[in-house]
Amino acid sequence: MQYDVNYDVCAILVLVSVILHFVGSKGIRNQKQIVFVQMVILAMLGGVCDVLSAVLNYHFNVPVAMNNLINFGYFSGVAGVALAYCFYVIILSREGTVLKFRSFLWMGFPYLILMAMCIVSPYTKWMYYYDEQKIYRHGPFFILLYVVPIVYMLVALFIAVKYRKIFRKNYVVAIFGFTVLMILLTWVQIHDTSVMVIAFGESFACMFVGYTMANPAEYYNLTLGAYNRNAFLEVFQYKTKPGRKVGALAIYAEGLDTIESILGYEGVATVEREIANFLAMYCRRKCIFKMSQGMFCVLDTKSGEEWKELQNLVRGKFQHPIPYKDTGIKVRVFQAQLKDAKKFGNADDVMNVLTYSIEKAVSDNVRVAVDADRVPIEQCRREAYVLNAVRWALENNGFSVHYQPIYSTTEGRFVRAEALLRLYDEKLGFIEPEEFIPVVEQHGLITEVGAFVFRHTCKFLAKEKLWERGIERVDINLSVLQCMQEHLASFLIDVMDAYGVPYKAINLEVTAVAAQVSDDLKINMEKLMEKGVTFSLDDFGTGNSSMVTLIKYPFEDIKLHESLIWEAMENPKAMQGLKHTIAMLTDMGFEIVAEGVENIEMAGKLQSLGCTIHQGFYYSEAMPEKEFLSILPDA
Repeated sequence: MQYDVNYDVCAILVLVSVILHFVGSKGIRNQKQIVFVQMVILAMLGGVCDVLSAVLNYHFNVPVAMNNLINFGYFSGVAGVALAYCFYVIILSREGTVLKFRSFLWMGFPYLILMAMCIVSPYTKWMYYYDEQKIYRHGPFFILLYVVPIVYMLVALFIAVKYRKIFRKNYVVAIFGFTVLMILLTWVQIHDTSVMVIAFGESFACMFVGYTMANPAEYYNLTLGAYNRNAFLEVFQYKTKPGRKVGALAIYAEGLDTIESILGYEGVATVEREIANFLAMYCRRKCIFKMSQGMFCVLDTKSGEEWKELQNLVRGKFQHPIPYKDTGIKVRVFQAQLKDAKKFGNADDVMNVLTYSIEKAVSDNVRVAVDADRVPIEQCRREAYVLNAVRWALENNGFSVHYQPIYSTTEGRFVRAEALLRLYDEKLGFIEPEEFIPVVEQHGLITEVGAFVFRHTCKFLAKEKLWERGIERVDINLSVLQCMQEHLASFLIDVMDAYGVPYKAINLEVTAVAAQVSDDLKINMEKLMEKGVTFSLDDFGTGNSSMVTLIKYPFEDIKLHESLIWEAMENPKAMQGLKHTIAMLTDMGFEIVAEGVENIEMAGKLQSLGCTIHQGFYYSEAMPEKEFLSILPDA
């Protein structure tokens, strides 16, 4: 029989292009890439052996032993591609977890049995054989050479569907399409053995994996010449094998946000490129990873002395400005060292520990490398979980806003309310604001969160028309970063206009810290007050407040911090201080709101001192919208 090898030749050419693409790219060495390389090798083996079998048998009188060897190469290659493809999909579903040897053995057992049957087939005639005229024949179990690969592909499809939330949508679609294609091509080859199309289909599977799922470009930053966070996640489990001690050094350049605002992205890129190139002088490129803006990590098997030498080199290098055009960029660089990254078990924990340690170094202004091995891992995990919960809430509208009513003792009713952000996570439960707000601030999400609260509150105000139900205005907190925004006033006015909220229904709370660090705050306040928005100085009495702040900024009322009030209830000296503070603020024309009022004694004492606006658990805790509305009179 004469075989049509054109499809096999095309398959070989496709595989050559895949190999050239892979070799020319900046690949990383991990289990997924190793399996991909094996898949390409097996596909090439199957295609080449198929061509050899067809050509040699048609044009030459080849010994039977050589034919058997070529046939074994073809069948091991074709069936092996399906097995490797299945392994590849399983590894993808594990999200960076290394597949253990026993998993390979268990999954590969049908393939090994199939290959054993092929090896003994010249004697048993189970799979194939040559008759007395040296004509190639199929044995009774030959169909297994088609069935087993299809089963592997169906398993891969099942895994892709089962873990579709982990996979990209186009991955699932492509795996489904490839499985259907291979079933059709197998059916074609079963019915017409002269058309050799299976290797052709498998070559396209390799091309799909090579240009998408195994694409090295996903792991490498060409601009910096460094690998990225995705590469770190992939490489970590492969590098931290038993018996190998792997350390990690994080390097963070502080203040790149400021550099970007002044010099643009080019300034940031200059700093990051300088860090990457400097590290490459003392470490292999495949050990250097850019984790986030300004943060790099070196993952290597250096000794303790080598790590210490690298830390000193980094510290010495960045004591001097980085050359940039006709000037220089001065950055402060912080470091955190893990001597044994393997003990943390997975890449996520290592990243969390290093990030936590860097943040600690920045806050404490520690210029030597922080010992990250001493960081409590549970605390890092908790912070990482909270950060993920915050990000999920921002993307999926998962935050809620509760309202704590504010009571007027002179009017005997609720006259105001404060909008307070709440976060509930299915895994962590209710997360206290005292826990998630610092995380939001540390990771630069506070402006997004603040914008959410303002929009949500305006929407609620407009819908329920709270001013018609006795709530004259709602207090909304502004973060320090929000107060530093040049266009804050125009943004807030646009939101209020969009929802049709009266300006006088909004009162914005600002802390003394925000007032002291923001040059734009007073300008924004004046623009908003022209419209009718009012302002409160929040947390008065915590130590950051000053007479200069009271005089400089046009606050309408002052909110006394709960700690000041609680201390006054226990300490006579503090009570005298509170008494004179209330008198002074009243004489200056401020309305005073007491926070943290928890019982009738506190309420009575504050009223006797001249403070008649109270907020606290004695009157009500912060409530969801429906509960809050239920305590208000009808319009």
